Amino acid sequence: FNFMPETYLLPQQWERTLAMVISDASRCKGSEQPRYFLKPTRGSCGRGITVLDAAGATRLLQSACKGEWDAGDSILQRLIEPALVHNYKWDMRLYVLVTNF
Repeated sequence: FNFMPETYLLPQQWERTLAMVISDASRCKGSEQPRYFLKPTRGSCGRGITVLDAAGATRLLQSACKGEWDAGDSILQRLIEPALVHNYKWDMRLYVLVTNF
């Protein structure tokens, strides 16, 4: 499927993730810098999700390289065309009750 964002498990895949982030940053200049989600694993229900730019993701991954990773198991996903309001991701959920069919 092409609608799934690239996803990397951290800290285990930090080398591949760092190469992807550096490649993204070199292709995009200025305000078009890519953004990434850093999400804790194990069903956090949206708590602890951080939006990073390429520079922030690079710093984070370089700390993993030095053995300074303290975020536990996490995933990093490339965010394509983010829906952000004041730098916060949002989503709309719609619940429908069907009373008769």
